Parts: sequence; C-alpha cells; structure tokens
Amino acid sequence: VRYPTRVFGIPLINFISWFVFVFVFAFQFRWVELAAKIAANTKVLFIDEIDNGFSQQRLKNLSKILYRKCNYDGVTLVSTCSNFHSFTNLTSVLISINNGRISSIRSKNKRK
Repeated sequence: VRYPTRVFGIPLINFISWFVFVFVFAFQFRWVELAAKIAANTKVLFIDEIDNGFSQQRLKNLSKILYRKCNYDGVTLVSTCSNFHSFTNLTSVLISINNGRISSIRSKNKRK
C-alpha cells in the first residue's frame, strides 16, 4: 500500500500544516471579529450565527459579555443562532423562524 505524499501538488506535511493553521486561524479570527464589534460602542449590534464554531465555555463568556452590553450599555442585539437556549437571558423579544416563516414571537414578560 502506497500512501499519498502530495495533495494538489503540495507535500502532504505542508498541506496538513496549512490546513490546521487555516482552521485555527478562522476560529480565532471569528473571536477577534466579535470582540471588535462589541468594542465598537454602537447602539445596534448585528451578529450572524452567534453560536457558530465556539465551545460551550466561549459561548458562556460571550453570553455574559453581551448581557452586560445589552442591559447596562443599552445596546440592541440583533442576532441569528441555531441554539437559542444559550442566549435566552439576552432576549427581550424572541422571534422564531421555521422554513422561512415567522413561527412565534415571544416577549420576555409573556413567555409561555
């Protein structure tokens, strides 16, 4: 059995190193991007897929930071996420969308 030594003409060890670097850099870049958005001191903060690619510990830290921004600094957070249970403490209004249609709108005061 002969194992491949090159991928796309690149020596295999260099390709693996490059792939690991890009994979790690992409997640670190996302964290830095979120930090820059949060530090920008805006009144409305848009974050797409807020829970994408983070560990539970990082999500917990992010939730605490965003809670302070929303409740003490008066920032409005508009975000999409796949697992909204991690961020229910941030919401004053939760809009659920299923199959491209709004399925429910819940206010924090009237949540069932």
